[in-house]
Amino acid sequence: MKSHFFSADVVRFLAIISVIGIHLVIAISNRPDFFGGFFWWITFLLNSLFRSGVPLFIMLSGYLSLGKPVSNRQNTQKVIQRLSHPTHSLLCYF
Repeated sequence: MKSHFFSADVVRFLAIISVIGIHLVIAISNRPDFFGGFFWWITFLLNSLFRSGVPLFIMLSGYLSLGKPVSNRQNTQKVIQRLSHPTHSLLCYF
């Protein structure tokens, strides 16, 4: 099995850009003084398109975890360990 998938990196990049886009346009699309204006419609459309980034992360996680020889018990223990020590799991990536 390949250890690196370029297409997974592309999907991850698109998902990251989408989530950043959500945070950028939500400040405009929720302002009542912009409701119904041209700029509001543009940000509303972008907000709708950017919302696909969150399910992309979920689908990518599922795709990358398929095919690994890990039992449900091992996977559950790994999740509990990461949730119980969140700073440890974040520091592993830096």
